[in-house]
Amino acid sequence: MPLALLFHRDIKPANVLLSTCYGCVWPKTTDFGSVARLAHVGASVATLRHSALYVPPEGWTTPGAYEVRSDLYQVGLVLFEMANGALPYIGEAYFDRQSRHELREFAAASNGIFSSVDRQRIANRAIARAADGNGVVEFGKKQHHALKSLMRIIKRTTAPDPSQGYGAISEMIGELEALRIPDWTPSGCGDKFVPSQWNEWDWRVEKCDKKPEVWVVKRSRKTSSCPNAKSCTANRRANRIANGEIFVKNSLLASALRP
Repeated sequence: MPLALLFHRDIKPANVLLSTCYGCVWPKTTDFGSVARLAHVGASVATLRHSALYVPPEGWTTPGAYEVRSDLYQVGLVLFEMANGALPYIGEAYFDRQSRHELREFAAASNGIFSSVDRQRIANRAIARAADGNGVVEFGKKQHHALKSLMRIIKRTTAPDPSQGYGAISEMIGELEALRIPDWTPSGCGDKFVPSQWNEWDWRVEKCDKKPEVWVVKRSRKTSSCPNAKSCTANRRANRIANGEIFVKNSLLASALRP
């Protein structure tokens, strides 16, 4: 779309569908009702605030304007949620000191009567300040297994200062394609995913037996041949997990697949 000077302006998880084709899962962007075309490279288009959480910092200015990096900002937020889980979708989660002050003033003027619209307006202003400050991703729960290299890309993409972001989508795509991530493939009945012999280990993502709603990353490998098995540290470690699995708390892989 950017190559055709078209911008979506409303990229969010709800507008991304997953399609399976030839054994691979492909993301498909949907809902093109907000698409706008740039007059020329370097131009900007009018701001839309359909989904406050995904509005970039420049979208909150008056007058607001979307540019090349605006769609990339929204893509960065979606990537953050793919790697770490959903951001808070309750407006009050973003309330700051100024928001609470606004609530007290509004309560005094309206005898404590609030409507959902009034609270959402206060929440939207808080989200705007967060987007222009440390970023709304600071309100998300960062997972320890998320790829650090991916998180650096996300941080740059969602940076409040446009000069810190990507100047072109090709630059961001280049860094994403350079990430070293295994190629996960379905195994069994669709509740297991494996990339065989990645980093000399057999990996597996599967549902936890005791908690079906929880997915865990496991790894295992066969016992390596060693002439001095008793004194070989590497072999002892391999023996410990031969024909078994160990839970990987610091996996670089869990963010590659969020079932």
